Amino acid sequence: MSLNPRIDNLGGHFILSQKVKVILRIKLNGAFTLIRRYYGAKCLRKELSLSRATTELKRVMKKQKYHQSFVAGWYDGLFSKRYRLLRKLLKYRMYYLALAVDVAIDKVKGLTWR
Repeated sequence: MSLNPRIDNLGGHFILSQKVKVILRIKLNGAFTLIRRYYGAKCLRKELSLSRATTELKRVMKKQKYHQSFVAGWYDGLFSKRYRLLRKLLKYRMYYLALAVDVAIDKVKGLTWR
């Protein structure tokens, strides 16, 4: 199934079906969960280095085709500032910086993943 939107001939606007919008939202949630709860937590617990986590994250993102959902900026109003920033970084495939920002925010907040 292709997630590419059709472009309206009149105004150049994207036309997305509800099904595609739901899939994009699920992919965004999945990517954020991977970064925050899995790779970010492993980096905080020193189980995985940041560079190794970045390599694994790139592989997963490419395999599951998450990059298609990062251009969906119309969901930014639904997410917190942390996730907006992550989406914008991932849109340009800045995986290392996205993980580093996530880990830094967790350290500032004092979160410890056990």
